[in-house]
Amino acid sequence: MDYSNKILNFKKKTISRLELYTLYGFRDDDLYPILKELLEKGLIKAISSSQTNGNIKFPIYNKYKIIKNENTEIDTAEIERLHPKLLKNEWLKKNPNYFLKYKSNLNRLSKYFYNRKDNSISISRKEKSFEIFGEEKELDNKNFTNFLLKLDIDNKILNFYDTPEHCFSDFIPEKKKELTLLICENKDIWFNIRRMMFEENKFTIINTKFDGVVYGQGNVITESKKLEEYIKFLKSESIHFYYWGDLDIAGIEIFLRLKKSYPELEIKLFINAYKIMINLSKAITIPKSDDKRGLKIELEEFKSLFNDDEQFTVDKILKERLRLPQEIINFAYLNKNMRG
Repeated sequence: MDYSNKILNFKKKTISRLELYTLYGFRDDDLYPILKELLEKGLIKAISSSQTNGNIKFPIYNKYKIIKNENTEIDTAEIERLHPKLLKNEWLKKNPNYFLKYKSNLNRLSKYFYNRKDNSISISRKEKSFEIFGEEKELDNKNFTNFLLKLDIDNKILNFYDTPEHCFSDFIPEKKKELTLLICENKDIWFNIRRMMFEENKFTIINTKFDGVVYGQGNVITESKKLEEYIKFLKSESIHFYYWGDLDIAGIEIFLRLKKSYPELEIKLFINAYKIMINLSKAITIPKSDDKRGLKIELEEFKSLFNDDEQFTVDKILKERLRLPQEIINFAYLNKNMRG
């Protein structure tokens, strides 16, 4: 049964727990799953300051805000225009309110299904999320992925995998006196490069040959003496580092902080990768960053590594608080372009 119409036709902008009892004719244990459905559809929002009924098993707030979209009319023709994969089991047609809730993502996913040329290469969850939705964490949203499962859209259909939570922080297959290592800010790109090195014996990325790859774990690589202790563990006479991370304020700051913390080390920006990222970004809308921190490190040295056209993109990203993640270079790209 669809309980949406009753709440949408309720005259007030908020509704109390007692009014919900009257509206639906149910109390706590029977009302709870109805409210859960309405919350998932985005039709109501709990007013947390109103507190709950005190029922641990079936917690219901004493007041909810009713979310009435400017356009609650559902254009069935819009649903019909979606890719057949999204309509195959007809669940969405029977539950059209979910189209309103996930309209933007559904349209992006439909466009992906219509336009994709090759989906034979499996890439990571975050890479697939960025490829389809322009946001690398969209497929981390459990409510959204559970909704996709109702449409019979799973990781096999989208062809993505989850990178392991627990694994070694580096991959250096051969001990050498002199090493050239790539430090990656994020886990997915590190895992994919490691995978290419291990499975395909390919170590050259964008015309630069590496002896191994290191997972920097975001800011962890800059923490006091961590890189110093790691170098001691490697026991090599000479180590040349390249750094590669997200092209945003936080990612740039990690690189500059790393260089400042270890002035005695050779740490270069993997500039060729950033140039590819900038080039690929021309075909997308670069997402907004949720990082509110101000950048406190001088950027001129960083920007001087790029040509005028690339500097324009870097300036745009910084001024407009955007975020160009490493995931834009996904496993499919590496699989095609890495060499032995």
